[in-house]
Amino acid sequence: MREAQAGRTKPLIVSLDLPTHRPVQAFCKISEGLEEGVIGLAMEVVAACVARYLRLPVPTPYLVDLPAALVAAVGDRDLARRIRASSCVAFGSTFLPEPFAARPAGRMVSGPMLKIVLGVFVFDAVIGNADRRPGNPNC
Repeated sequence: MREAQAGRTKPLIVSLDLPTHRPVQAFCKISEGLEEGVIGLAMEVVAACVARYLRLPVPTPYLVDLPAALVAAVGDRDLARRIRASSCVAFGSTFLPEPFAARPAGRMVSGPMLKIVLGVFVFDAVIGNADRRPGNPNC
C-alpha cells in the first residue's frame, strides 16, 4: 500500500490476504535496508514468536510472501528496487491503530500496565533489542 511514515528500516504498510480471514493491514519489514538482511528478519520472527509464547502484548507476526509480480505493481521506483533486492519472504506484524500509539516520553506507567511494561522491558533486555531507547519506547 505504502511506506510507513516512521521507522529506521522504512517498513511498508501492506494488506495481507489471509486464507482464513479478511485482509489484514500489517507493517512489513523487507530484508533490503536492514543491517543484517535476512538474518535480521529471522530474528524479528523468532523474537515475535517467543514474545507471544510468553503472552506479551505484541502484534500478531506473519511471514509475508513477496511475489515477483508485486514489483510491477509498485509505482515508486525506489520502493520497487528495494522489493526486488529483498528476500521473497518478509516479516509482517499486525498494524495497530489508535489507541496503540507510543507512550509520550515522561508519561509515567502505573497500575496494571506496570507489570506488562516491566515484562516488555525485561524481554527487550534479554534479547538485546538495541532499537529500544528513549526516543523509541514502543510501549
